[in-house]
Amino acid sequence: MVMKLDAGEVGRQDLFSILPENITVNQEDNGRAVPQSEDIVEALARSILEHGQLEPAIVRRIEGHKVQLVAGYGRWRAVCLRGSR
Repeated sequence: MVMKLDAGEVGRQDLFSILPENITVNQEDNGRAVPQSEDIVEALARSILEHGQLEPAIVRRIEGHKVQLVAGYGRWRAVCLRGSR
């Protein structure tokens, strides 16, 4: 999964590849009023498999050298659905 990392000394435009299981996710922080349906997530997963992940998700550094998802909950769910191939 491709991520943009806002980590202070690391520029916002730097891209990293982070396995989805290494990302801390708090679904309550999802800014969507209505989370994406399973059909939409499944379609997104197929698209990522076919075309790659075109838009990175955004994470921020949190304590313990971990990262937390800020934006891209649907992309994160889609990658988790299909595995991090």
